[in-house]
Amino acid sequence: MKKFILTFVIATIVCSLSLAQTEERTYNPTYRKFLVSAGYIPNSDLRAFKGMIMFNNLIKKRVGVYYSFENGIDNYSEHILGGTFGINKYAFLYAGLGLDKDHNFSDARYNDGHLRKEAGIGLTPYKSTAATIGWSRGVGFTFTVGLNFPLRDKRDKTYSVPRKSANL
Repeated sequence: MKKFILTFVIATIVCSLSLAQTEERTYNPTYRKFLVSAGYIPNSDLRAFKGMIMFNNLIKKRVGVYYSFENGIDNYSEHILGGTFGINKYAFLYAGLGLDKDHNFSDARYNDGHLRKEAGIGLTPYKSTAATIGWSRGVGFTFTVGLNFPLRDKRDKTYSVPRKSANL
């Protein structure tokens, strides 16, 4: 009886390991996204609207570009162009420079007489939603919320990979 149980256990292990080598079809999603967001600059001197358009993870699933427009009181407006860097499919960093050399005002409160620089982090907490928080020395914090739209992936969506087997 002991030989029968031992033989049965060995046969079960061998069969399960041989079946573990079969393949199944899976899909490895790309994280290329088109993000549109709108937000606010809470700086009491500016009280500005902020809009962003981002193309995230275009190159090597990490590097992308973005454009931001800000419009507020006292003829404040700013155009910012920069890059994004994807940390994973849920988070990314962004940084950019102001495109306008000439502002409609020369008040040092807003730009300290320098080119506008901005940096921040973006999160995609749930499905296609997104939120960003940024900071600039002259303006302070900026907040936006928006929607992610996946970019079309032209690769074959199915391919075979070995099924994971249990390590014994």
